Amino acid sequence: MAHYHLGRVLEKEGRDAAAVDEYRAAISLDPLLAEPCYSLGLLYRRLKRESDATAAFAEFKRRKLPASPGPKPNPG
Repeated sequence: MAHYHLGRVLEKEGRDAAAVDEYRAAISLDPLLAEPCYSLGLLYRRLKRESDATAAFAEFKRRKLPASPGPKPNPG
C-alpha cells in the first residue's frame, strides 16, 4: 500500500515516470490490490499509452471481480 500512496504523491508532483515505477511495485508486491492498477491505467491514458492503459484496466478488473465459482457438482 505504501508504494501505491507514494505513486499518487509523485503523480500529483508531476513525476510521472517515478509514479509509474511505484504503481508497478505496488502491483507486483500485492496480487490482490486493485487500486494501483486503476491509477496506473489512468496515468498511462493521460500519457497517451493506450495499450498499457488497457492492460492496466484489465488487470484492475481481474483483481476487483471475485473469481467466478466453477459449476456446482451434481448431487445425484
